[in-house]
Amino acid sequence: MNNKKIINICETGLFLALVFIATFALKIPYPFGYLHLGDTMIFLAVILLGRKKGVIAGSLGAAMSDFFLGYMVWAGPTCLFKGLMAFTTGTLYNKLSPNGDKKAFIIAALSGGLLQCAGYTVATYFIYGGTGAAIGSLPGNLLQTLVGIVGAYVLYIPLKNLRKREY
Repeated sequence: MNNKKIINICETGLFLALVFIATFALKIPYPFGYLHLGDTMIFLAVILLGRKKGVIAGSLGAAMSDFFLGYMVWAGPTCLFKGLMAFTTGTLYNKLSPNGDKKAFIIAALSGGLLQCAGYTVATYFIYGGTGAAIGSLPGNLLQTLVGIVGAYVLYIPLKNLRKREY
């Protein structure tokens, strides 16, 4: 195994751990789940490491957190929706601004985040069995996305020079 592969594995594992810790340890419970800082780490993983590693770190780190917090029913949907959020954000970000524009990040993150919110709303409908629960979960999901975007944006500014560094 060459150094580049080892570095890729380490970077992905590091961000997977950051997503897990920010989701698992830094949370505020509410009736349909909990608010956390994991989305901040997912957005940063996508921006700093690229789409592929961001999807892996984000989807697995968040799903592991749901599993270990006892929200096993949500681990599958979380893996799917966080992966879609990361994939969408990374795809749009690279198309809109391959050089790292802040406006492109906001547009890409909002798009990925809104897709995630839609997914969680549909999943809530099926898991809790009703429109009321699905609609009731939407404000928390939107707030979760907004917190993730703002947190990532604040951290992105000092970290943007680390983006796509060659070894």
